[in-house]
Amino acid sequence: MVRSEQGWTRGRWHLSLGGLGLGLGLGLSLSACPGPPGGLSECTSLCQSAYACGVIPSALGNGIASSDEETVVNSCIDRCQSSDPSRNDVTVVKECLSRYQPTDAVDVCAPECAQVVSCMRSAAFTGDIGAESLGTSNVTVTMVPADLWLSTKENASWCPEGIGEVPLLREYYGGEEVVGTMTDLLAKTALSYDVLLTGLNGAADAEARLDVLDAMETGVFGGDYLLPASLLPTLRAELVADGWATPSVVDGDLVPGGCVRQLIHDTADALLDGIDLADPASVAARLEEEVSGEDAFEVFSSGFSVCQQNADYIGVTGAKGCEQTITGTDKCRVFGKPMCSIGDCDGGLAGCDPLMCFFEQLPPSRACSDLGIDEVFLGYERDGTKFIDQEPLLCDGTVIEAVFPEVAVSVVTPFAVVRGRLKSIGQIPGMETLRCGSSEGAPAPELSEEIAADVGEPAPGGARSSVSDPFSDPEPGSYCWVVHGDATQVVAGDRALVVPSPFVEFLREAIKPASRFGLIAPQLPIGCACELDPSRCENLANGNCRDGKDNDGDGLADYYAPECAGFVDTLPYYEAPAEVDASDIEACAGAPDGS
Repeated sequence: MVRSEQGWTRGRWHLSLGGLGLGLGLGLSLSACPGPPGGLSECTSLCQSAYACGVIPSALGNGIASSDEETVVNSCIDRCQSSDPSRNDVTVVKECLSRYQPTDAVDVCAPECAQVVSCMRSAAFTGDIGAESLGTSNVTVTMVPADLWLSTKENASWCPEGIGEVPLLREYYGGEEVVGTMTDLLAKTALSYDVLLTGLNGAADAEARLDVLDAMETGVFGGDYLLPASLLPTLRAELVADGWATPSVVDGDLVPGGCVRQLIHDTADALLDGIDLADPASVAARLEEEVSGEDAFEVFSSGFSVCQQNADYIGVTGAKGCEQTITGTDKCRVFGKPMCSIGDCDGGLAGCDPLMCFFEQLPPSRACSDLGIDEVFLGYERDGTKFIDQEPLLCDGTVIEAVFPEVAVSVVTPFAVVRGRLKSIGQIPGMETLRCGSSEGAPAPELSEEIAADVGEPAPGGARSSVSDPFSDPEPGSYCWVVHGDATQVVAGDRALVVPSPFVEFLREAIKPASRFGLIAPQLPIGCACELDPSRCENLANGNCRDGKDNDGDGLADYYAPECAGFVDTLPYYEAPAEVDASDIEACAGAPDGS
C-alpha cells in the first residue's frame, strides 16, 4: 500500500530558478552562467556532505530515489560546478552543506549533519532556496519476525554470555537473587491464600463473602497480598453466579463452599505444592522446573535459538545508532542510522544500519497465530504527528509492509497498530469460564455477534472486516496494540523502516520468573487508547484498575493487567523496553554537540 504524508506538499522553486537548469527547472542553476563555476574539490566536498547527511538524491543531484551513491554524488558535482556562485540561493546551499566536511567515511550521525539539515530546512521555509533542494524519502515500513529482531537488534540482550552462545537459563533461575526474590513472593502468596480462605469460611452470607474479595483486592493492589492474576476475578464471578452453594464431590467437601474452596486449593497446589519456603534449595528446584520440559521449551525456544543466528550483525559498525547532544543541556537525542539499501549490503555499511541485509522476506507468522492477530496497520511518527496507512494488512502468509512516499528528511519512529483477539477472552472481568456457579445467574458480557459466535478461539486472518479507525476501541476480549520500532534517521531516496513483531515483547515478558509462576501476566504491547491518551492507561495511579473495564484496549483489564499488579516485577531477564518516540531525549554523557 502507498500513502503520503497528509498536508506535505512539494514546494515550488523560488527565486526564478525554473528554466535555468537544462530545462529541468530543478536544482542549482545548471546553465552557462555569469561568474566562475564551483571548483571540483569544493563541489566534491559539498556533495559528499549532501549525501552523508541524506539530502540527496534531490534537486541538488539526480532526483531519482533509487539511484546509487556514485550516480547521485556525480550528478550533484556536475550541477555544483555549473552553478553561478554569485546567486544568493547557491551561496545559501553551499553555506549549509559546508557545515559538514566528511573525510574518511560518511556518517549521518555526525552532529554537523543535524546542522546541515536544519540550515537547509530553514532556508527552504524562508524561500532562500527551493524546497526540492532538501530531498524526500520513499519509505517502506516492514513488520519483521521476532527471531530476526532478537538475533540482530537485541542479540546482546538475549545472549549475554556471548553472541555465539545460548544463555544458561538454569544458572539465572537458580541464582541467589532470583531464588531470594521468588521465595519472598511465594511466602507472601502462601499467606494470602490463608487469609483468603479464612475470610471466606468465616463470612456470614453472600454479601460478606464479596466484602472479603474486596478487602483482598485492596490488599493486592496495595502490595500487602499476592495471588495469581486470574484468581480473584474468577472467584468474584463464581460468587456472583451462586457458586458458593456448590459442594465439591471430588474432594469430599459436601457442604456449601466446597467447590470454591477446591478451586482455591487447586491453584495454590499448582503454585506451591512441593515447595519448602524455608529451604532455598527447594525453591531453586521448583524454579528449575520452569526452565525445563515441553512447555518451557515452547516459550523459550524462539528466543534463544536466535543466539546462533546473525551474529555478524553485532560486529558491523553500522549497527550502532546515533547520539547527538542537545545544545545547552546534558541530554542528547538517540536514534538509529538509516537502514542500508540492498546495494549497501556488500559494503559501505558504516553510514547505515544493515538489519534489512539479513531479512529473508518472511512474515511474523508465529505472532499471527499465537497472539490471534487479525490485521495490522503500519505507519510512522514525525515531530509528534502520526501518519498511518488506512488499509489493513492481513496475517495471510505474506510480508507485512506499506510504502509511504515523500517523507521528509528527519528522525521518524515507525509503528504498527495491531488488532486481534487473545486466544482466551477470560481476561476481562465478567467473562470468566465458570466452574462452580451457574452461567444463568451471571450477567452476560456484551459481545458483538461475530465474537460471540466463536468465543475462545482466535480469529483467522482476515475474518473480520476492517474498522473505520485503526485506533478505535476494540470489542471486549479483543485488543488494539501499538508496537514501536526504533527512532531512525530517514534520508533522501528509497529507504526502509522496521517494526518488530509484537511477539518480541511477549517473549521478553514471558521469560520472567514471576510470569512463569502465574503471579503476574506477561505485559502486552501498549493499548491504542493508552498510546493516544495517558489518562486511559491501565494503572493504579489513575484509578483504572478497579472499574471492570479494559481502559487501554490491550485485551486485559483490572486484576488481569500486569500494570495493575501490587508489586514491581524486579526480575526481568532483559532490559525493560524503553519508550520510543522521535522526540525523546536521553542522558548522553560525552556525546558531541548536535545542535
